[in-house]
Amino acid sequence: LGANHDKDDSPKDCLYTEGYIMTTNARYNSKNYEWSRCSRERLSTNL
Repeated sequence: LGANHDKDDSPKDCLYTEGYIMTTNARYNSKNYEWSRCSRERLSTNL
């Protein structure tokens, strides 16, 4: 359950990713946000 919870938190923290908009449907886009779940951090560094 711990791993699942972490995944649920990922999308919330990184709602906006590299061209991909992660919504509460993280389960459906688990594959997408998995590699870009923290893309926002990267953008933040660039900004």
